[in-house]
Amino acid sequence: MHLSKIGTRIKKQGDTEAMLNFCLGINKVNKLTLESIRQKGGWLLAGADDTYILGPPDVAFSEVKLQEERLKLIGLELSYPKMKCFIAEEHRNETYHQAREATGIAEGIIENENSDTFYGVKAYGVPIGTKEYIAQWLDLKSKKIISNLRKLSDILDPNAIVPATRQCLWLLILSCLQFKGNYFVRHIPPQFTELLCNQIDSEINNMTAKCFRIDFSTLSPFIRNASTSQSNWEAWA
Repeated sequence: MHLSKIGTRIKKQGDTEAMLNFCLGINKVNKLTLESIRQKGGWLLAGADDTYILGPPDVAFSEVKLQEERLKLIGLELSYPKMKCFIAEEHRNETYHQAREATGIAEGIIENENSDTFYGVKAYGVPIGTKEYIAQWLDLKSKKIISNLRKLSDILDPNAIVPATRQCLWLLILSCLQFKGNYFVRHIPPQFTELLCNQIDSEINNMTAKCFRIDFSTLSPFIRNASTSQSNWEAWA
């Protein structure tokens, strides 16, 4: 279960002191919640402003309410609209739904183009849930990354009329220098990421060919392989 919190005092995004002050403020609350829930068979994970509660439904959802009261003492409140929960299919019974609805926490879901619903949540930037949820989540991320790469190739095309701008530099940082695809393959099992790697590698080759006017079919196998992304091999390393 992912918990989301908001403060009563507003800090602007990018404030260098905001995250430090928040972590210091919430540290004692998280320790109290961890000590409480582990005695009941659950656990708490926290990293910066992300907090996750793990445990049986009756334990986890009741502990959320206790966490809410502790947070109020330091001027913070839970943001229920941003909170999501997930439980394995074999445990999605009436008891679970009653506890979840009583607490007011929605299930984490994702839908495909056919409006099929899959269950899961995102934890520290990676999907956790059913196999279908993970596959659909990665598919959406792949499309976003590929869309950015195509924008880059259009901007960096030597025949383009419009010169590169600051927006181009931002896309370079977002999509290449801080490449999210590599983060996914390092933290998600390779049986889920093989398709993502192949799709992104193919698009990187397309972008390189367009920007540098390279015909990869004319290169030797050694040079051709050296020019491509290694994200697929990182996944299987």
